[in-house]
Amino acid sequence: MMMNRDRVIREIRAARKYDRRINLQEVSLGGADLSYLDLEDANLRGASLEGAILQCADLWGADLRGANLRGADLQAADLKEADLRRACLVGANFQAANLQEADLRLANLQGANLQRANLDGADLEGADVRETDFRGSRLSGSRPVRLDNLSVDDEMDGGG
Repeated sequence: MMMNRDRVIREIRAARKYDRRINLQEVSLGGADLSYLDLEDANLRGASLEGAILQCADLWGADLRGANLRGADLQAADLKEADLRRACLVGANFQAANLQEADLRLANLQGANLQRANLDGADLEGADVRETDFRGSRLSGSRPVRLDNLSVDDEMDGGG
């Protein structure tokens, strides 16, 4: 189902009014500007968000399993505890985003920008991180971050 920002806002309001989870499963929001929206705990499983603008959006605990976020702009977005398993994140911009405790297992992060992102406790097991930019990212935390396919350079912040 194709949606735009106004329809998403209506869905958010209806969900909050009736105290239910925002359900945007498998919707098409390619190229939509969803900046600053409160999508906390939203169901976006399998959604098409290719090229969407989600700057400063609140996606805390959101279910984005299998979502297509190719080329999406998530700069400074809050994705704490978000489920991004098997998501397509190719070329996405996560600069200064909060991905603390996020589940990124088997996600495709090829060429993604994760500069200055907070990945404390994130799970990247099996993720494709070829050509991903992790400069200045936080990679510490209670749970070790698995970075298969990554060449670590001196510019990464591994301290806590």
